[in-house]
Amino acid sequence: MGDALRNVAFGMTIVFCAAIVALLSFTSLELSVAVFTVGSLIYIITSESKRRNAWEKAADFKFMLMHKKHDALATTVKQKLEADKAAPKVKNDVTAETKAEARRKADALRNAAANSNKEAVSFHSLVGNAPQAPANEGKIGPLSKAKIAAKQSALPSHSITQKKAQSVNVIEDADSLSDLVIEELTGHALKNKGIDVFMQPILRLPQRQRKFYEVFSRLRAKQGVYIPAGRFMDVAKKNNQEQDIDALMLEKCLDILKHSADLTDAPSFFINVNANTLRSGRFMYLLLPFLAKNRSLAGRLVFEMRQSEFHDLGLPALKIMSGLAKLGCAFSLDHVTSLDEDIADLQRFRVRFLKADAALFVEAAKDERRYKAIMKSKRTLEGNGIGLIVEKIENATIMRTLLDYDLHYGQGYYFGRPDLRGAYEPTLKTAKIA
Repeated sequence: MGDALRNVAFGMTIVFCAAIVALLSFTSLELSVAVFTVGSLIYIITSESKRRNAWEKAADFKFMLMHKKHDALATTVKQKLEADKAAPKVKNDVTAETKAEARRKADALRNAAANSNKEAVSFHSLVGNAPQAPANEGKIGPLSKAKIAAKQSALPSHSITQKKAQSVNVIEDADSLSDLVIEELTGHALKNKGIDVFMQPILRLPQRQRKFYEVFSRLRAKQGVYIPAGRFMDVAKKNNQEQDIDALMLEKCLDILKHSADLTDAPSFFINVNANTLRSGRFMYLLLPFLAKNRSLAGRLVFEMRQSEFHDLGLPALKIMSGLAKLGCAFSLDHVTSLDEDIADLQRFRVRFLKADAALFVEAAKDERRYKAIMKSKRTLEGNGIGLIVEKIENATIMRTLLDYDLHYGQGYYFGRPDLRGAYEPTLKTAKIA
């Protein structure tokens, strides 16, 4: 009520001053200007005083709300602490194992590795045994499914189930190891560079020539026994070790790349990254100086990320992608669920490959409409310089189902499992890619 009366009084004062100025203008112009100036100053001062009073009241109100919220939060936290203190302590599956026991298990695995000699095998042993098509097969082109299947039946099977057992073994039941054991092994591996490079070939079809290699990280548990990334990376993320692992993998990959620089038809390497990797200072500290000294090798680096993550990248990460593309690096999208992509976007960021699961094509082969849609998207992609790689081709049955798609690239256990061989010896200069 008091504020309303003050506003009315202020308005009447302004009207009165205006009337005086109007009357004085008939007698003395100078006097009217002086009165107008004084009145304007009074108006400005009064308005500023009102504005400041309003601001102080609003600030007091906000501080009062903050104080109430703070008190409420403090009360909630206090109640939570009292409830936790009163509640019985229950150990979950992860914390049931003591740290001492986890450390003992990790030490036992490391000691087993230390007591055996590390086997170093040359890169030539990896790339020299690529399964090749018969000489009379050549480029079979768009033959009918029946004719191609007949040719396939005459070929020796290259399924991984018929290969001789490898000395390198990846633990399939790694979930049986607790997070504490994985944490111990990961920390020790980072200190001693015990995270190793595994490579799986990507073949050019139908010739079955090894064209690229995808790089995987494996945690060395003991000699010849490794833990897959799917098991230890989650633990590494919780302990803020993901960027350290990415940097270590990049360092090893760049070393392989550098030692294979003089190879004829040297392969490109697919390295898995994500948005955090692109923003990692340590990762870029290793990569950018290497590219500055070895610009000719940039085209053999293909950074691979999930299709969904590519679509969700923010502006900073996209700028980094654009910068790497200008330096000559390429990108690939995996876990592809749709081939309907914006070609202009893919070309802008130098996305040269899309990688889709074989199951997507196997299912589409049962539906003529879906089959035609995939073939149309495939032709559009390849017509614009973007290759389609079908992964997880695990056996001859899947391969025969895929023949109608006239695929150019394939990857999976049918052609070769991820293998440690070739990751250590710098004998790449004498190796010849099949």
